[in-house]
Amino acid sequence: MEPKYLPAERDVLAILPEIGASGENGTRIVVQNGSLWLPHVVRYVLNMYAARHGMSLTLLGKLGKLGGGCRIRPRNGRRNRILVIEPWLVLVPTQVRRGKIARGTLAYINGSRRTRVEPLTDAGSGAKSRIHLLDGTAVDSLWTEAVNGARLEEGRSFYADALLSLSARIREEEQAYINF
Repeated sequence: MEPKYLPAERDVLAILPEIGASGENGTRIVVQNGSLWLPHVVRYVLNMYAARHGMSLTLLGKLGKLGGGCRIRPRNGRRNRILVIEPWLVLVPTQVRRGKIARGTLAYINGSRRTRVEPLTDAGSGAKSRIHLLDGTAVDSLWTEAVNGARLEEGRSFYADALLSLSARIREEEQAYINF
């Protein structure tokens, strides 16, 4: 699958690991007006989004370490990173299933979009919190409400910083054009 067939970055609400009908590992991309299931693991889908912009997850990690635009921010290990692919695609990870069940335990919630996090008291599923997306989709997480809330707030901060930087750059370009 080519990256151009993926939903637009501005439409993505979440990227979730999901087991397919035949037991295969797949990914559900949740958008405002529906969802798309792909027969690829989440990491592959993340790489396709990065490839749209001439990047890779490895390159994003190196840029973050070098301080060149901090597009990736490690937290509690190299996998638990906030991925900033576009100002409107800030992917905040949350753990949705335990390891050894299937490949991919992390889901990614778009931190640039509005969400609501609530604690779960039902210990039967093992989930500690539920993240509600704009379209009404609920994502159960193994992380607590406090952890998910803090991570999503950090994602919104990345989004605000990116928009402010973009706005400043546009003003600089406009001023340079006027003075030219």
